[in-house]
Amino acid sequence: MSGRRMKPLPLTLGRIAAFWRKVWKGWRLVLDWTVLLYLALPALWIGSGIYLEAMRQPPPWVDAIPAAAPILVLSLFMVSARLRTFADPGDGLFLRHYRGWTAKLTAAGLAYTLAARLLLAVTLTAIVYPLMSSRLGWSAAQSAELAAASALLGFVWALLRDGIERRWTGWRRTTANLAARIVLLTGWGYAAGWLFRAGIPLIYAVVGLFLLALFLAWRRIFAFGAFALEVDVERDAYAACVRWILFEAGEVVNPPSTKRPLLLPKPVRLFRRRDARRRVAELWLKATLRDPSMLRSLLVLTGAGSIAVWLTPVWIAAIAWVAMVLLTILWLHGQWNQWTTERYVALFDWEEETLHRGEERARTALGMPIALLWALLIGLQVGIRYDGWAWLAAIAVPIAGWAVVRFMNVQATDWYMLRARAKARLEAEKRHKEAEADEAEPSDPPA
Repeated sequence: MSGRRMKPLPLTLGRIAAFWRKVWKGWRLVLDWTVLLYLALPALWIGSGIYLEAMRQPPPWVDAIPAAAPILVLSLFMVSARLRTFADPGDGLFLRHYRGWTAKLTAAGLAYTLAARLLLAVTLTAIVYPLMSSRLGWSAAQSAELAAASALLGFVWALLRDGIERRWTGWRRTTANLAARIVLLTGWGYAAGWLFRAGIPLIYAVVGLFLLALFLAWRRIFAFGAFALEVDVERDAYAACVRWILFEAGEVVNPPSTKRPLLLPKPVRLFRRRDARRRVAELWLKATLRDPSMLRSLLVLTGAGSIAVWLTPVWIAAIAWVAMVLLTILWLHGQWNQWTTERYVALFDWEEETLHRGEERARTALGMPIALLWALLIGLQVGIRYDGWAWLAAIAVPIAGWAVVRFMNVQATDWYMLRARAKARLEAEKRHKEAEADEAEPSDPPA
């Protein structure tokens, strides 16, 4: 390649085009003409009709939305940004040794990140502008200022997040990211809302965010030790773009983002007794608690169940509690079966009863705290609603819930054992019949 063509800006533009071309090739695997004709076009047509109808005749609850609500809505979309530099692992061989090239490539990535945030902010503002102007009282100038301010907010957040992830790893990075996101959203929502209510143009916020973004961008251009993070960001960006088309292909396992797991980073004994059942249960519990995807699933399950039992009447919450406990047992059983079929785990020659009783103890250790939390919320709801002696339900309901969960867990184990034995017996009978059929076949006469 000639020296005239080998410039930082053309190189970055080529990598951007190659990235989106690669993403499009992935989506072309599922977006054939049948999908476009029978799914995409009808969905676009129906969605557009629903949108136009909602803009012409907004539902009654729209009048209860505060006038400053678009500020918070756009900011929630903006704080998902990450700084893109389109770094390549091969850059570490020679390109990263030239500071002039590195600075220009980083500057091009900063421009791309800001342009992407601006495009997203303008698109979202244009979608909700009819509602903002007719029901919330936003003018066209205010909406444009909000879009610019939101884009700059997303750009500032991308730079702040990049600094946090370059500085910390592990649980410190996760905690710092969450704290910074909360502080930024709270501060921005309060400041922008105050400007809007006071009748002060948001252009002042745009100027302030622009100066802050300029300062952070200048520091980022000349930062050291960011190459490894940039490569990880590009890998995660591609995975995020194609994750939707890989749902039916099984779970996509990303490389771990931390050196050590958040929970149980060091060897520890979970059970005091060391029989075979507890040892196999301990292995599964450690594998589960050290898996970030499983931790997210457990948190979502706990949060969704807590909301379900807290926001419903007591008798409905009790029924929902029983149903959710059954679903939790079923889900944990599926995770256990998936773990026991892993290649490394399948090498161990455990007895069938040991596996089932170990699963029972593991389900109890992992599912019992979640079920007791839901039962506690039901008991607190009874106390708040009826007062007086009803507060004793905060103690009685978890105790009763513990007994119910233990009974359901034991019964589930017995059922799974019966089903496994029946399946094994049917397979043995099938093999016996096949062997008898092979013996009954006449042998070929000798030549």
